[in-house]
Amino acid sequence: LTRGGFDELIPIRHYHHRFTRSVFWELRDMIPFGNEWWYRYLLGWLGAPKVSLMKLTMTPQIRREVIYKHVVQDMMVPMSCMSEAI
Repeated sequence: LTRGGFDELIPIRHYHHRFTRSVFWELRDMIPFGNEWWYRYLLGWLGAPKVSLMKLTMTPQIRREVIYKHVVQDMMVPMSCMSEAI
């Protein structure tokens, strides 16, 4: 930063939905048949489903795994400590 520090302001909606696209990486665990040809052919045009819809289609086994074996972490590291963190 040659101009010094600054504050970056983003809309609150963007902040709250910053992980929405990352649901893509978890679809295999939440919708086991999501990579099947028939699902992609018939429902692939819908795009990524809403989490509430995925929860309705979960089997009891998948629900247990999501609750007890799934970890999502969100952490922040100040830029001044980045070299130590890496």
